[in-house]
Amino acid sequence: MSEDKSLIQVQDIFGIKEPLVKLIEVVERAGIALFKPWQIKREGNAWAESIKAISPVVRENIDLPIKYENGKITIDTTSSEDLESRAFIRLRNKEIKRQKNIESIVGESANILLLEDQVSDEKLNDDWISRFFNYAQDVSEAQMQKLWSQILSGEVKRPNTYSMRTLEVLKNLDKEVADDFVKISEYVFGGEYIPSVFPDDISENVFVDYSTILKLGEAGLIISSGAANIFESDQGFVYGNYFVEIKKDNESNITFLQFPLTKAGRELYTLITPIGAIDFLKSWASKLMKQNHKISYAKILSRTESGKIEKELPSQDI
Repeated sequence: MSEDKSLIQVQDIFGIKEPLVKLIEVVERAGIALFKPWQIKREGNAWAESIKAISPVVRENIDLPIKYENGKITIDTTSSEDLESRAFIRLRNKEIKRQKNIESIVGESANILLLEDQVSDEKLNDDWISRFFNYAQDVSEAQMQKLWSQILSGEVKRPNTYSMRTLEVLKNLDKEVADDFVKISEYVFGGEYIPSVFPDDISENVFVDYSTILKLGEAGLIISSGAANIFESDQGFVYGNYFVEIKKDNESNITFLQFPLTKAGRELYTLITPIGAIDFLKSWASKLMKQNHKISYAKILSRTESGKIEKELPSQDI
């Protein structure tokens, strides 16, 4: 039998994976009809029935009683019966589209959770669930749907990972800004901030365009006004696939300008897996070396959820 990729592969009714059970409960608490007990039947490790497909043919154009009189176009709204009929068709089409969006997001979340064996027993906040689906129902673009599905699966796995403020920011995020945030994530240190490497000479290479910083600031992802970062002791932090260490000069603190991520920016950053740009790191380090600080980096070999890191030795000095 050929594999049906439209079906969500799970264990049967006697052993449905815990993460998926929790996801189903979350959807039910949102009052959304997606999964029904009779849709789950024992048949190997697959759903016996897929969620009922929405008809591919949806009436997009509504017949309107259009008039053309005295050089003007008008729509006859004198018939309340016709008006109610058109309103019903419009609302029906809108809700069908919303249902399709929700099912796409929940389906992708289920596939993500298939990779998990267990999740936290903590229940999701009812207000968070309501806010999530209220926003997610109007997300139609495929890449943005994937982002919302990551948020849902992440919250099911560990409640309170993503705040309602982050949902608010994400609701107003378009694909262009999301792409900019992914690109700029290559320059984020420790998942917290982007250090400034703007050159004194504007003709020099600029890694991060300030107009992008401003755009992400308007989107609620970065504090575009910047702030001073002052370290009074040696530092170590993760930068993409690298671990960076700073050995400070005994006589001075480590100081530099940074653009901090907002709370929403920090939470959304966790969904990205940047590699880290060594040229950017070296450009930033060259400024600190003028303050007599020493910077080195090493490739990260492994990292646990608790934050324990195994790195490649020896570290490379900059």
